Amino acid sequence: MTDAVAWFLMVFLAGLAITVPAYVALMRAVARDDPDAFESLGRPHLLMGSPRRSIGLQRYMLEQSVRPSATPAIVTLSRFLVIVTPIYVVAVFWAIGRILIRTG
Repeated sequence: MTDAVAWFLMVFLAGLAITVPAYVALMRAVARDDPDAFESLGRPHLLMGSPRRSIGLQRYMLEQSVRPSATPAIVTLSRFLVIVTPIYVVAVFWAIGRILIRTG
């Protein structure tokens, strides 16, 4: 395994280990504490097949992180994910870039 592939796997798996539990906790908290929002978001789940629902969940998180109207758990998880998700996406693309540069 090359160094670049090892970096990619490390970044990808570490990001999943951090973000997946946070997203699951957020979706459970929204379902429990804000059922109207949960329904309006299309009953989001971990493997959302619709980009519209995924974007809707991201928009909801951003709204809750800036202008909180829900429970403290939803606000905290939203703020965490609004910061961590873009970092994770950039890190994955950085790792892919390393692979592409190393393989020429």
